[in-house]
Amino acid sequence: MNSTTAKPRILAVDDSRVMRVAIRKILGNDYDVIEAEHGEDAWTLLINDDSIQVVFTDLSMPYLDGYGLLDRMRTAEDARFKEMPVIIITGKEDDDNAKQQALDRGASDFISKPFESIQLQARAKAHVQFKQTSSKLTNVEAKLERQSTVDEITGLGGQRYFCKAAEESIAYIRRHGGQY
Repeated sequence: MNSTTAKPRILAVDDSRVMRVAIRKILGNDYDVIEAEHGEDAWTLLINDDSIQVVFTDLSMPYLDGYGLLDRMRTAEDARFKEMPVIIITGKEDDDNAKQQALDRGASDFISKPFESIQLQARAKAHVQFKQTSSKLTNVEAKLERQSTVDEITGLGGQRYFCKAAEESIAYIRRHGGQY
């Protein structure tokens, strides 16, 4: 599925089918909610589906827990995983240390179980909007970078292009002991 889907796509990861169904029921009217039973399944979905915008995940799961999924995402080479909002859904067994550890590892937010539907909807809306705005800004930034270095009419490099190319060439020469 591509990123032109009508509804933003959210991934719900929890080993409890009841929790996944609850998330789907609460968010299903406004979002395309897909589900994974544990972190390994979630990772497979994430690497194969670039339309996922936000991840809601439990911490305690078999195979790959929420911490492991979060670590994998934040250390991945693909920048989209480093920037993707990840909301941790914590149970009563998770204390403040667990929540702080999740935030320290790169979680965007957390919700405690049992959660209120309005809380889940608010977090989903805020993080989807954030993700969409961040993507737009990244695209605009790349376009402005191209426009500032290459003339759109002629396709030739401008002053900034040549300055950047010169800086890269000088750095290359310095790294290789004067050999070009």
